[in-house]
Formats: sequence, structure tokens, C-alpha cells
Amino acid sequence: MNIRNPLLFLLVMLYAQVAGQDPLVQYSASQYVLLNEDGEQISKDYDWIDEPIDGLYRCSKQGRYGFLNTSGSMVIPCIYREASRFVEGLAIVVSSHGAWLINRAGKRINRNAYQSAIITNGNCIRIQMRNRWGLVDKRANILHPCSLNDLRNFSCGVSIFTKNGKVGIINVQGEVVEPPVHEFIPDFKENFSWRFEGDKAGIIDRNGRWVGDPIYESISSFSDGLAMAVLDGQTGFLDTLAQTVIPFAYHKAFLFHSNYTMVQKEGLWAVINRQGKIKTSFIFDYGSPFIKGRALVPQNGKLGFIDHNGSWLVEPRFDDVSYFDDRYILAAHRGKWGVANLHGDFIVSPIYKAVSEIADGMFCVRSDTGYGFLDVNGQLAIPCEFDQSAKFKEGLCKITYKGQKMIIDHFGNMIQSDHLLR
Repeated sequence: MNIRNPLLFLLVMLYAQVAGQDPLVQYSASQYVLLNEDGEQISKDYDWIDEPIDGLYRCSKQGRYGFLNTSGSMVIPCIYREASRFVEGLAIVVSSHGAWLINRAGKRINRNAYQSAIITNGNCIRIQMRNRWGLVDKRANILHPCSLNDLRNFSCGVSIFTKNGKVGIINVQGEVVEPPVHEFIPDFKENFSWRFEGDKAGIIDRNGRWVGDPIYESISSFSDGLAMAVLDGQTGFLDTLAQTVIPFAYHKAFLFHSNYTMVQKEGLWAVINRQGKIKTSFIFDYGSPFIKGRALVPQNGKLGFIDHNGSWLVEPRFDDVSYFDDRYILAAHRGKWGVANLHGDFIVSPIYKAVSEIADGMFCVRSDTGYGFLDVNGQLAIPCEFDQSAKFKEGLCKITYKGQKMIIDHFGNMIQSDHLLR
């Protein structure tokens, strides 16, 4: 095990010292330690130390996990098989008996071990017992018993749950606000969702009540305060009162972002605003959603970006685009992929077989030799030598190297256990 990018590691260390932040995590001689602002070691050696979250460092020693404080002292011993980061004063740890909620002092909150647990927020934790899901509060008091087949992430204060093959709605107090009698309900966005009644769809609020009548062939989640719907084969947009704000006059459309979208009529696309005003002529063969004020459109076999008035922000120059946001464009040229800036200039030359969107400050790339990673500046931080790779999450990433599954940190240092990313 070695440091794959010593220069990058040195720059990170210097930045942390100048910034005067929490004690610095240093990797050397196959061990991690904490250093104070004078560069003095203040902790023992560990196999791995995470970045600090609310003054606590997740760490591992001989395959077991615990937590250090900013003085380098062990506050929660390395006795657990798995450990999550702290969220609002709570973390999940796993022993041989199961999952436990612990506070910052390491005290176990639940009396009996859970099969698994997921912290939704500091006041609501999803738990699993005997393959059924339920809810507890931060003191492990039961909000809803473990009787649910599935319980999704909470959004807008509610979650979609499954029981006996049907879905319903539950709130963070553990109250079932809509019984499990439906085939499907998507996650809530902007405090609203939708569902079908027979073969017609309509908008529902967080209590499962109809907002307007279910009269549409299909409907979308809300974005920018509007939901896209189809009525009599034509597409239009509804507000949160289920009132039509953009007439059902289009064949296709994208969701609104940043007050604009693109709609299709008679085979061609144009830009409209939230008031339904047409901002460009119907001249584009294809359209896309607006992301931070720009949409992807084709011209003469190439792809470029326009603003809401149809003016070119990036002249058509790409063969393909797989992803773009307010920082980067993942684009292809002559069959190879690279990363471009918002001006359309490649900051990572198109030399890769694939480039994935940035995650945790790293781009995953694939070359002829395998998978590797670029940093936020497009510099190769971890060589392309892995057989398979996931994306980085919380400073770690699952990889396969010469047939062996491992996890690595941002410097490419290999950590044998994969417990932290399960």
C-alpha cells in the first residue's frame, strides 16, 4: 500500500494547516494519524481515519471501527464491524449482534440490536427487525412498529412504504396518513406527489388527499413549482392547485428548471418560460431540460448549448454529451470521452472510453488499462488500473483490483475491508 499521488496529498495537507481547521489526517508508512497545527502527531496510528464530521473522526484498526475526537483521543473504541458517520449527534454501528444507535459519547441508545438501521434525520430512524421495517425516534422510542415490507427515504416529511404488496404514506411521527392500498406512488417533491385512480392520474398532497381531480393520462413530479401532465394526448403544465398554467398544446416536453423548459410541436422543439411564453421558434430537432440556464440542442450533426433566448452559449462541437451541470460537461469527440468547461473547452482531453459524473470530488474514468479517477481539476489522481469501480462516497470507493474487492480513499490507498460502504 502506498501513496499514489504524493503531490496531491502534500497540497491537501498544506491547505488544511493554513486554513486552521480541525487536526489534519496524515497518511504515512501505511498508517493514518492526526497532526496538530504544528505538525505534531496527536493520535495513535490507525489503518484509516475519515475526515472530521462535527468534531469526530471515524477510524479503523484491524478491521474494527470507532471514533476519535479533535484531540486525537479515542472516544468510541474500535470494536465495531461497521460504522456510519454521525448525523445530528447519532451514528449507526454494527457489532456481531446487530445494529446499534450510538450518541457522541458512544452510548448505545437502543436496548436490543436491530437487524439494520438508517438515520433519516436526528429525530427519525428507519430500523429493520426480522426483515420488516419500522421507525424509532432518537431515543429509540418506537414511532411505528417493524411491520412494513419496505420503507423509502423520507422526502418533504413523508415516506412511501410497502405492506403486503401495496404502497401507502407515513410521516416522520410514524403516522400512516394514507393506507397501503395503491399500486404505486412516487417520492414527494416540493410537497406534492401523484398517483393513479383507475387509469387516470392526479396530484396528491402529503396527507394523500387529491389536489384537483385525477383526469390525466400521466403526470410528473413537481419541478420549479409546476408538474407536467398529459391530457387527451397533449402535454401541458399544472401548478400546485392543479390549475392549468400552460395549455395542453404540445406533443412532448421536459420539466421546468430555472424557469425555462423545451417543448415539442410538429416534430420540432422550442423554449418556453413558466408563463407559457414561447421564447424561440420551433427550429430544433431535439431539446433537453434547462440546467443552470442552458439546454443541449443539435445542429448539423453536432451538439451545443443555448440560453433561454436561443442564443448559442457553446457552439455545436460535441459528438455526444452524457451529462452536464453548472460546472462541467461530459462530452465525446471522435468516439472518446472527456470533460469540458461551460465554455465548451476540454479541460480533460477526450481520451477515455467513459467518464462518469463527478461524485465526492472525483470523476471515474475508464481507459484501455482499467478504471481510475480524476480530481476536480481534471488531473489524474488515481491511475487507471482497477477491474471495476463504483463512485466515491464519504471519501471512500469500492473497487475491484486483480479480482479482489477492496475500498480506496481519495489518494488511492487501499483499505481491505468494505464494511463502511455497504
